[in-house]
Amino acid sequence: MWYIIAAFIINLIIIWFMPKRLSKQEIYISWLIIAFIAYFSDGFLGQIFDLFDFQEPELQIGDMLVDALLPPSYGIIFLNYLPTERNKSLSYIIYWTIFSVVFEIGAVLSGFEDISKGWNTWLYSPPIYFLVFVFLRWHLHFIRKR
Repeated sequence: MWYIIAAFIINLIIIWFMPKRLSKQEIYISWLIIAFIAYFSDGFLGQIFDLFDFQEPELQIGDMLVDALLPPSYGIIFLNYLPTERNKSLSYIIYWTIFSVVFEIGAVLSGFEDISKGWNTWLYSPPIYFLVFVFLRWHLHFIRKR
């Protein structure tokens, strides 16, 4: 759990000191959407399909807190520095996809995530992360148009 706590503290420090390109409303809406996506996808893939576990096989309050805090903190950092140019945003999304897979491997190595039930990080995670980041790019564009 130390890996996850350390990552969240680092993210909070980055969010606190980063020059804000997002409005408070964009941060609030994005945080809620990202937490929902994380909670839904982890519950769907981890609980219903039983492909992985976080620390314990049963759903724990700690798992829910992680989904509510860690992915949204990364998402806010991602959205804050997202380039507006389409060409640059594609390479930025690819960078974040690679970073996310590496972070997930760290979660497995630290013992937070157990993928022994059938999850293949190298095969399944990259397309999922890529699609999530593409969605977040669209999401920011959508809420800014409103």
